[in-house]
Amino acid sequence: MAIPSEPQSLNLVQWLVRSVVFFGFYVFHCTLINLAQFSALLLWPFPNNLFHNFIIYTQRCYGNILVSMNQFFAPSKFIITVDKSAKNIVSTWSDGNNSKFELDMPERLILMANHQIYADWIYIWVLSYFGNAHGAIKIILKDSLKWIPLFGWVRY
Repeated sequence: MAIPSEPQSLNLVQWLVRSVVFFGFYVFHCTLINLAQFSALLLWPFPNNLFHNFIIYTQRCYGNILVSMNQFFAPSKFIITVDKSAKNIVSTWSDGNNSKFELDMPERLILMANHQIYADWIYIWVLSYFGNAHGAIKIILKDSLKWIPLFGWVRY
């Protein structure tokens, strides 16, 4: 669960500027990732999984973008709860005023979102970032979404 850090009241101009910057930030970085993925096709004929490793790198970049967007545009405090079988995955400690946590994710893990909020897939990607697994995450979406230029392509 994520709780907004501090509620902000924005007037219309501030909201519009923030929305334009948010949209521009996301579109710009998705375009860069798409261009990198298309240019990676030049690596396809080479051996040693160069193409596959580069695509994993672009997935990690997309995870970094989502974490950045969450930090800059919607700072939140994460509340992480796990059941008894997963208690060794999360370790916490305090650093002054802030509580820190580290995720020790197993090599294979299935995380599911039940869509109680629209942004739950972003939070799963953020959690995988903290577990240093954001390059290996696979999100299963409706198949027709992959044809949406930039936004759908970057996820496949």
